[in-house]
Amino acid sequence: MTVSLPSLPSSLPSDPEELSRLLGATDGLSVWPRCTRLEADGDVSVGGVSLAEATDRFGTPVYVLDEQEVRDRCRTYRTAFPEADIVYSAKTFLCRAMAEICRERHRQ
Repeated sequence: MTVSLPSLPSSLPSDPEELSRLLGATDGLSVWPRCTRLEADGDVSVGGVSLAEATDRFGTPVYVLDEQEVRDRCRTYRTAFPEADIVYSAKTFLCRAMAEICRERHRQ
């Protein structure tokens, strides 16, 4: 799979928000996980996983999540809203591994 990217500076940012801006985001929000990196060869990686390699291996669409970031975000919601029912939208992406992560977070 070939991904067309805009012209990139010689020094690539490690910050996902800056990466999003370079990839076309204009609102200051990042759709990329914090662990997203733009590699020197133009590839994008998430949690150390090359998106080009993932699409070559599994085709598209392919979902690449960073488990630690999912766990951190679950913990953040639980801390911010300790009395609330924190739920996960199964329409977003549901597989056994994701259900297990959410169940573990619910127990804590």
